[in-house]
Amino acid sequence: MTTSKTQRDRESIPTFLQGTVPGGGLNITLGIQLAFSWVVLIGGGVWLDRRQGGGWTFTFLGLLLGLAFLAYELWKIVRKVPAPPPPRTDSGNPTQTEGFR
Repeated sequence: MTTSKTQRDRESIPTFLQGTVPGGGLNITLGIQLAFSWVVLIGGGVWLDRRQGGGWTFTFLGLLLGLAFLAYELWKIVRKVPAPPPPRTDSGNPTQTEGFR
């Protein structure tokens, strides 16, 4: 039985990414979120600093909020990654791992 290239490509995509654009959907989403955090939050801080007569307080606050927003978005993506299955022995039972060597 032969499978098409599209079907093989679909099978090679992890389950949590299926339904997105293969190889790009997740990156595009993260890029838009990064642009949002830089333009809106940091740009808003620069605008507020200029409106208040100078300084860097609001710019720094915008930077911190932007980094916090980006960290939260990355955490949501990492949380969706499934844990690898435990290693199996020849008998099919999970092995007892001894940790890192």
